[in-house]
Amino acid sequence: MNTNSFWTSSSINSFFNTSTYNASRSDAFSGLYGSLGDSKLIQSGTYKRLMTKYYEMNDDSSSNDTKSTNAVTKKEPSSILQKLEKEREAAKAKSKAETEATAGATAASTTADSTEAKLTVTSAADALQADARTLASKDTFAKVKDKDGNETDQYDTEKITDAVKSYVKDYNNLIDTAGSSKNSGVVSNMSRIKDKTSANAASLYSIGITADKNGKLSIDENKLKAASAEDIQKAFDDYSSAVATNSSLVGYYSGTQAGSSSGYTAQAAYNVQTGTNYSTGV
Repeated sequence: MNTNSFWTSSSINSFFNTSTYNASRSDAFSGLYGSLGDSKLIQSGTYKRLMTKYYEMNDDSSSNDTKSTNAVTKKEPSSILQKLEKEREAAKAKSKAETEATAGATAASTTADSTEAKLTVTSAADALQADARTLASKDTFAKVKDKDGNETDQYDTEKITDAVKSYVKDYNNLIDTAGSSKNSGVVSNMSRIKDKTSANAASLYSIGITADKNGKLSIDENKLKAASAEDIQKAFDDYSSAVATNSSLVGYYSGTQAGSSSGYTAQAAYNVQTGTNYSTGV
């Protein structure tokens, strides 16, 4: 009887998994005799080969399980490192984004004026605009009328002198408040105001007004009092009209009145410049 061809992997497992087999050796032998019915299988060594084959199969299975476990174990460190690397890269990206956002906010703060600064500049610009318009007005230099309403040869010199002093005071105040502005519209119009003052330096000097190296004005009151109303009017006529336009634009660009849909100042003067003067940058 050729037993080698009979005991395949399937038949070995079938044999040891029958109801006649359990963990005790006596039951195994009982199952063996009951199933085969021939003691010669034991004598011929068939049973030994059978047992050997069975345990070899179990050893191979255990070995494969160990190899599989080792493979998983070997993969785990690599998987953990990859996860940590991804987390590190994500953290770096987040940090970079936060840094760029902070830098952007800082850059924005260095190119825009604060709300308080805008209000201060606008207020100063409005004041100078009002003074300039006063000195450009013919009513300021109108001759005084007597009690009967008849025009005399006299001017209201006190009114004129006060208007000039107010102009110089508010001019210097705007120089101070707008001097640190980062608003390009404010800066460019302040530059035009200073340029116009420089261009009219001679006529202003003739009535006692001079500018220092910082562009601020000062008054020689004795010389101002000695100047005629006609000379003062001539010095401020076109000059003050131009300053009124640019000071209006300073207030516009400073921010508070740029947000006004109507374009009017608190004094009900139209503040948004259009037409020839605005387009040419006067």
